[in-house]
Amino acid sequence: TGTTVNNFIVYDLETGGFDLKSHGIVEIALVAIDHISLVVVDEYCKIIQPYNMASGKLAEYTSGAQDIHGVSVERMRSEGLPAETVVRDIIAFFTKHKIKSKKPIIAGHNIHKVDNPRVEAFLATFGQKLSQLTDVEDSIETLK
Repeated sequence: TGTTVNNFIVYDLETGGFDLKSHGIVEIALVAIDHISLVVVDEYCKIIQPYNMASGKLAEYTSGAQDIHGVSVERMRSEGLPAETVVRDIIAFFTKHKIKSKKPIIAGHNIHKVDNPRVEAFLATFGQKLSQLTDVEDSIETLK
């Protein structure tokens, strides 16, 4: 029998600033939650090495943003994964948590205005779409 329920992926980003076109993603954290037990079943958290934006320019990272999340560009270079690797990991994480053809539902704080557009832009830089991984219109926003 088919299920009418999706798993959930709650996620959050740290970024290099507020400008979607020039400030890159610094870190991404994903938590998969089972649709029946509501138990966390998987986690992924990675710092991303500085990368080129869709414009071809290297992403910028402001000192103000670094003051908030505490991740320096030096730390991104030394501890981060290449952006292409993170994109492959994100795709694999979402794929792993599908239930048959049902894509996971994403949830997070301020994802409609901030995180979803950033992930869309990040994935698009590497020829991918968030809509291939989840039904964005079904995402759950915790900021009301």
